[in-house]
Order: sequence, then C-alpha cells, then structure tokens
Amino acid sequence: KGNINVNADLILGIGPNTLTLSAHNDININANITMNAGSLFFKYGQDVNNTAANYYLNNGAKVNLSVGVGFSTQKGSEATKNYTVISSLGSASSMTGADLQGINGNLSGNYVLGTDIDASGTWEWNGYTGFDPIGFYNTNLSPMDSSQQAFRGRFDGLGHAINGLSIESMYQ
Repeated sequence: KGNINVNADLILGIGPNTLTLSAHNDININANITMNAGSLFFKYGQDVNNTAANYYLNNGAKVNLSVGVGFSTQKGSEATKNYTVISSLGSASSMTGADLQGINGNLSGNYVLGTDIDASGTWEWNGYTGFDPIGFYNTNLSPMDSSQQAFRGRFDGLGHAINGLSIESMYQ
C-alpha cells in the first residue's frame, strides 16, 4: 500500500549517517529508531492524492536523537519542515532556542524531543514559581488576551516525555 513499517530497533552510530524514509502513504514506527549522528528525514504522503498520510509512533516506540542530529519531515509536496532537537531542560533564564526552557527564545521554531527530559528541579526556578510557560504572558492580562505572544511553531515528543515539570499558575 506504499507504507513503510519499522518493525525492529534501528541504531545508526557514529558518522555522518543520513536516513530518509520516503513512503507513498504512511510511515509506521513500531520499534525504536536511534540516531547518534547525521540526519533523519521522514517523507510521507508522497502520493500527491493522499492528503491523510502521516507518520505514526506505535507500540511505545521512540525516536532517539542526539544533539546535533538533523530531523526533518515532508508531507507530499508541502515544504520541508526542519526541527531543532531538544535533549536538555536548560536553565531558568534560557532563551537559546536549543533547550526546553530556551524555546521562549524562538516561539516560531519547530522542535522535537530527542530523549526523555527530567524537569523535577524546576520547582525552585524563578523564585519558586517554576518553569516559565512557553510563550510570553503578562500577569496584568487575562490568559486569553490576544496580545500574548503564543508559541507558533511545532512540537513533537517523538515518543518521549517531560517528567516532573513544575509551573505555578498565575490564574487560579
């Protein structure tokens, strides 16, 4: 049917590896993919008549990406989307666009988690109010105020989780 099914763990080690999965329909990730270097590119829905195609992570599969690994997707004839791999929490004031807290430095970027992230230390950040929510907010405005700077990019966990994140709600 034009699907790609990854049914066994795939590990690409040291070196400038490039793995492109190009499917007319769906890409089904049923086992872990680990990229330690290089780039990973998912091209799905390459049959231009298939607008419902996507890539799916099934059976608890994860896509593990090291820092510096490139990750991109392309659905059909749409433009390629390039993602920044996030594999660390960052610090309370980070604006790098290269770690979880630092996403605030580029709210229109595309991001994927390359690994699970332990955020249990965030409870003591920012005078014990925790992690700064992604996107700007002003405590003098209501949460629905249109002048807020919202996250406008894409974020995909690739099967990974952020554990122990602490954010104190300003609107209780």
